[in-house]
Amino acid sequence: MTDLRKFTRAGMLHDPCVTDAAPDLVTHLEAHLGLMTAGWKDDAAPRSGLQVVKFGDAPFTGVSTLVTLGLSHHHLGHAGAGAAHQEFLMHLPNARSNNGPPLLDLARDHLRAGRGLRQGETIEFGKGFLGSPGLVGLWAHSPVYLPDEFATYKLGEKTVRLVWLIPITAAEAALSAAQGWRTLRTAFLEENPDLTDLDRPSVQAALTAPEGHHHGV
Repeated sequence: MTDLRKFTRAGMLHDPCVTDAAPDLVTHLEAHLGLMTAGWKDDAAPRSGLQVVKFGDAPFTGVSTLVTLGLSHHHLGHAGAGAAHQEFLMHLPNARSNNGPPLLDLARDHLRAGRGLRQGETIEFGKGFLGSPGLVGLWAHSPVYLPDEFATYKLGEKTVRLVWLIPITAAEAALSAAQGWRTLRTAFLEENPDLTDLDRPSVQAALTAPEGHHHGV
């Protein structure tokens, strides 16, 4: 079982895993999100170097951003591409933003598997994900609630990509699987739902897809 410890910004900045390995990433994140307010680390597996850090009221008031730290120091392959360097992030309502452990678990799983996430990839967890009856998983995409330059940064000779994990409904997961991830992206762009709202309904495009292309809200 994961042995997690929550820590403060001051504690994190004195952690050798951070000061030795990720000062540039910390600078990049704080330049766009403000100062870190808290974080989580796995004391049961300290050699992985994985942590999750939290930024309150970012990218806008009422929403917190959680970002993994340390994943980008590892080469992660994925289908149809070579090695990738990634960090995962989520935007969650402030009142429900103490979800660092699930994000840390996801990062650990991908580190163990040695693979990153593709644009439009769905990670299914089952109904009731994050305590919301309508959610079933996460959908990977480049960040859109922040400036374009936030999505990537250079660390030496490698480019690190920040992957936004968007909570989605069963109907949205089915639409992406049946008609391709670009179809779901188009629906998000056209309908403009609040993708930080964990209790939002499915986009209409998912609900009105041809019979057999979706399986619920």
